[in-house]
Amino acid sequence: MSLAADQLATVQTKIKVDTLSWDGIFRTPTLDSVVALKGHSTGFTPSYRGSVWLPNGSILLSDYVNDKCCLYSPEYTHLADYTLKDPWDVCFVGGDEVAVTLRSEKKIQFLTCTATITPTRSLTTQYYCDGIAAVSENRLVISGYNDSGNKNYYWSILTTQGKEEFYHEIDQKGGSYTYLAVNESKTRLYMSCYDTNTVYCFGLDGQLHFVYKSEKLIGPMGIGVDRDNYVYVAGFASNNIHQLLPDGNLIQIITTGIPDKPWTLTFNTSGNRFFLTNRGDTSHRCHIYVLK
Repeated sequence: MSLAADQLATVQTKIKVDTLSWDGIFRTPTLDSVVALKGHSTGFTPSYRGSVWLPNGSILLSDYVNDKCCLYSPEYTHLADYTLKDPWDVCFVGGDEVAVTLRSEKKIQFLTCTATITPTRSLTTQYYCDGIAAVSENRLVISGYNDSGNKNYYWSILTTQGKEEFYHEIDQKGGSYTYLAVNESKTRLYMSCYDTNTVYCFGLDGQLHFVYKSEKLIGPMGIGVDRDNYVYVAGFASNNIHQLLPDGNLIQIITTGIPDKPWTLTFNTSGNRFFLTNRGDTSHRCHIYVLK
């Protein structure tokens, strides 16, 4: 299933068709703390390309440059590392299990995270895969670009056993980075595309609900959804966070307290705090924000 460029242009000029509910009161992210992650010994400054806040409060980060996944306790104490080639995005699947995209290897690696990190199994993907999110304990959605064909961006739903259930292609040339998020009810998929400075919202049936672009959003990377269905997008090159209504309209652009080159963004399971990594800090510091 593919959406042509002229259709995208038409959708962008129309009123948004998303019908998710919201309470009319938006919450402003406020910087709560800055954490220096210690104990993770590397040869290079870490480059955290993926992050996930686990139900027990621990945080798993994927360090692409140093080929590691790094686990930290709820108090941000280093617990464990596990070596993987070019780990990219990560998501929580269920129980103690997470899934990690290995972009250059076209694989998904499953890990269990307790006080240690243990590999369990892996899946091979047809194309480059960047973003990943879980839509249930046995279904994942991944995104990337079709490197063996027309180079278009895509997203697909597959089971945790590797069976593809749905494939959706966007008529926009890819090649760079994408990230994914799903809302709490698992009915909406949000996808950021770095190359095109675009954010898409789809239903899991492929229906396009909105397209968001702004001259003040440059290089969108990490993307997350809070408990009230508001969407947050990290602008890597614009050094800001765009907070959107469920229908894709802009609430505000947040610049205060945002680190240089924000990259990944992950909410806790309560949907009221998010963890932000960045590329501009050489001291391994990450920022935690609370919604007020």
